[in-house]
Amino acid sequence: MHMAVDFEEKVIFDLLLEQGADPNARASIDAAGFGGHTPLFNAVVNCGCVRPDAVRFAQTLLAKGSSPHIRATVRKYLDWCEKPRWHEAHEVTPAEWARTFPEKGWVNEQALELIEAR
Repeated sequence: MHMAVDFEEKVIFDLLLEQGADPNARASIDAAGFGGHTPLFNAVVNCGCVRPDAVRFAQTLLAKGSSPHIRATVRKYLDWCEKPRWHEAHEVTPAEWARTFPEKGWVNEQALELIEAR
């Protein structure tokens, strides 16, 4: 489900939910302790191509019971920057992940507003 949200694959996303996918499913945690994030993290920071209807993923996840309060330790390699580097955030909620993300074009502001309203 994480990747369906990340790449805004509406059909796959809907199918997964119809088949009972958990909206609070956590990603694996790697040996360095990164991971554990839910699809809501992907809905608020995605692959940089935030289309106008992308807020639908956050709306649906929240309606299906996704918690905006789950914390995770996450990182993303910023390889498109002048100085490629890791962006890391420790024990953050989806909203905190979005607020600290350095590439604001990847942040779905509508999804962030929905999450913060919860």
